[in-house]
Amino acid sequence: MIRAGVLQVPFGTGRHAPIAAEDQARVIVGILQNPNPHRGQVYPLYGPVEFTYAEIAQVLSRVLGWEVRYKQVSIETMLTMMASGGPKPPPGHNARLSMASSNKTGRQGDSSPCSICVKSPSIIRTVSSRDE
Repeated sequence: MIRAGVLQVPFGTGRHAPIAAEDQARVIVGILQNPNPHRGQVYPLYGPVEFTYAEIAQVLSRVLGWEVRYKQVSIETMLTMMASGGPKPPPGHNARLSMASSNKTGRQGDSSPCSICVKSPSIIRTVSSRDE
């Protein structure tokens, strides 16, 4: 989809806070280095800044060097596109549907798990500009 210049997802005007892989790694390492306080805890992993998918498409355009536009599609269309490019989602597959529902009109979250981290979390614009 992105290779064709279109980010097609069913998230409407919802916002998403992408998390950098290095931030995920810092959280995981922090937990592994001191696991006791984290036993039984669940940490939603997301970045410090929420973007609309149109804004994410703008960042992708800048980083990739070609125009990427955001196009809202239905959940069914997205699942069909995913299935046509590989194996069909398993029966009962609803993680993406759940994310689409919560993301479509609302916010993803209000805080980041990076209190476990030593360093402040990365922002997509900062991470993407390092790759240029």
